[in-house]
Amino acid sequence: MYLDSTHGTGMGSDFKFAWSYRHFMLHLVASDLRSRFRRTHLGIIWALLLPLMFASALTILFSTVFKQPWQEMVLYIYSGTILWDFFSTSANRGADSFIESTGYIKQTRMPLIIFPIRVVLSSAAYFAISLIGLLLLVVFINPAHLSAYWIFVVPFIFIMTLICVPIAILCGFINTVFRDFHPTLSIILQFLSFLSPIFIPKEAYLSENMRIFSEINPVFALCNILREPLLHARIPTAHDFFVVLIWGTMLWIVAILFARSIDKKMVYYL
Repeated sequence: MYLDSTHGTGMGSDFKFAWSYRHFMLHLVASDLRSRFRRTHLGIIWALLLPLMFASALTILFSTVFKQPWQEMVLYIYSGTILWDFFSTSANRGADSFIESTGYIKQTRMPLIIFPIRVVLSSAAYFAISLIGLLLLVVFINPAHLSAYWIFVVPFIFIMTLICVPIAILCGFINTVFRDFHPTLSIILQFLSFLSPIFIPKEAYLSENMRIFSEINPVFALCNILREPLLHARIPTAHDFFVVLIWGTMLWIVAILFARSIDKKMVYYL
């Protein structure tokens, strides 16, 4: 959001202005991906190996503790790992998106929202690459999981992006104004990961004490929307989509209101 009399005052004009910078934004996304693998011999293959190695290590532990078949556990943990990386990276890097782009913001007039959006699009691209690893795991471990329901991954990436963009925008504005926010964000994300079925089987969160929180937890719903079609060949429930819709709407409203109250002052905080 970057407002003045030449570009209107509505959200439509804000995003229209951002759309005019789409090529620059996509250039930044490509630059993010290149820098992530720069000077590595395996390059983009690390997007597959890192979650696989992490999932393998946790599978050895959790398959013993929770008495789950390792074949199911490694797919469960791998899918949770790449989802959580998408979500947490969008929030963490979104918090620094304006600060890291100070040079652009101070030297050139451009819409501020392209910087947190760039972070989310980079995370979405990395997630899409990591999904190839999940597909290969399924083919190798349990081909029965392959089904037409895998098409749901396309709307899932779109839904995740729509959820993560307002989170990145909010974190970016808040952290720019209050520099102590980033350490607090790390604690919030860690707490949320403990309360979500990222690695631990979701049955552990369906007890009487945890059920109410699980039913309104957006990460819980996102995990179901990803895993149900990919790992169980089932359509996600309407409740999961409803939870994500409610949270997404609230996040966008708060992000828009917060951005409009502070965007003209942003340059003074950088």
